[in-house]
Amino acid sequence: MCFLLLSLSGERNFGVRLNSPYEKKVDALLLPAFEGNYADVLILSIYKLLTDGDRSKLFSLYDCMLTIIANISPYIKSISSVTWFTIFFLKK
Repeated sequence: MCFLLLSLSGERNFGVRLNSPYEKKVDALLLPAFEGNYADVLILSIYKLLTDGDRSKLFSLYDCMLTIIANISPYIKSISSVTWFTIFFLKK
């Protein structure tokens, strides 16, 4: 899944479409409350996976997931404050 997202994140159309507004219909993702777009969903999901998952198994994917965020960053027009804080804590 990570490598699929990595290849998609290199595509301009994928990055541009992440700016579509996200309207939460079902809270199946268990993400924190925010108002934003699909880029927020992607970044918050990556953060949740890296912080709540088994660190020994996900350690090898950490760089891949940070690369996904770096690849989509030129196309993101805005992110919520919740997402900004998660990016700040991922950097640490």
